[in-house]
Amino acid sequence: MDRAFLQGWYHPGMQSNAPDVSTYLEQVPAERRDALNQLRRLCLELLPGLEESMEYGMPVYKRDGLAVVAFASQVQYIAFYIPTELASQYRHELPKDTGKCCIRYRNAKKIDFDLVKRILASAAKSGAIGC
Repeated sequence: MDRAFLQGWYHPGMQSNAPDVSTYLEQVPAERRDALNQLRRLCLELLPGLEESMEYGMPVYKRDGLAVVAFASQVQYIAFYIPTELASQYRHELPKDTGKCCIRYRNAKKIDFDLVKRILASAAKSGAIGC
């Protein structure tokens, strides 16, 4: 696992000690739980063969030991981490509050899950790894 890569995703104020993704999702704020469960379902469905794990206190989906996507409940938003090349490819459709590889959803109800599905399908096909 490329630790330096994941450190770019790590937010020290919100690191969870959950041993697995199911426990992590039980511990997130109730108002975000449905959205985060939906992100997990889509990752499991659209990223076949990727390994689900907890790295730096957040759910991560890895291919050959390298992170492809991840998500986290941060203090003020839900973070969805995707490969940089996909963030560039979908930039015109992403919320304004999107970084190099982090999509920030300040309102869980405004997550465009159709767009998330397309991004995940692209991640599965492209072989890209995270930022």
